[in-house]
Amino acid sequence: MKDVLEESALLVAAGSTRNTSNVPSQIVREYTYGYVAVSPHDGTMDSLILPQVTKEAMSIFLREVSDRHPDEFILMVVDGAGWHKASALIVPDNMALYFLPPYSPQTQPR
Repeated sequence: MKDVLEESALLVAAGSTRNTSNVPSQIVREYTYGYVAVSPHDGTMDSLILPQVTKEAMSIFLREVSDRHPDEFILMVVDGAGWHKASALIVPDNMALYFLPPYSPQTQPR
């Protein structure tokens, strides 16, 4: 590896460059998304890492939180993201969603 770096440095110093414009390349981005809920009452945190943000993934998260707290009623505060408001979103029986207003700076921590 050291020889390659030294050779590259010599080529650049001599004014020679290699044309790499014909080398195919592809940028691949893979994302994961964290779904998190925290209880203001006792600080209990529930989280899932999922590969996408969709109504199906949100339904999985809601079901998981509901299953972890079967004897509690959960009021989950959410913003207006599309997957929070999707008509096909499955909200468990022991849970209700409270939607923040579209513009609500007073609800943001300082």
